[in-house]
Amino acid sequence: MFSRLWICFSVVALLQVGCSNPALEEMSTEIPSLSYPGLEDFDQTAMMEVGYAYGGGNVAGLKAAVKKDSFKSAVDQFESAPLPEDAASKQPQKDAVVAAARELIEKAGGSDNEAIKAAYDNLLKAISELRVGKPAQE
Repeated sequence: MFSRLWICFSVVALLQVGCSNPALEEMSTEIPSLSYPGLEDFDQTAMMEVGYAYGGGNVAGLKAAVKKDSFKSAVDQFESAPLPEDAASKQPQKDAVVAAARELIEKAGGSDNEAIKAAYDNLLKAISELRVGKPAQE
């Protein structure tokens, strides 16, 4: 009887006092992301179509979507869209996105499916680095 009462008391005390894990708190903090209309437009037009086409590992769909003039045009528009003033130091990350997109276009003309998948993954990584990566050190 005493041990059950002690366990209940301990649980209630922990609930009242709480317990925290610093590592868990660090992981749950929100990562600031870049608010950049040019990237959002590129993501919602070109990348959404390409990602949808590639869904489920459909490399033929990925190739077809990347070869479209609309994808090439979206890359050009993204390249010419200026970065926000507060993110001007992220120009190298933006250039990496453009280079990765152009590489994907180039690889889509070939027959090496693994190279195409790698180029697509590279583009996704470059976009992520631009969106949430830290600005380049000057």
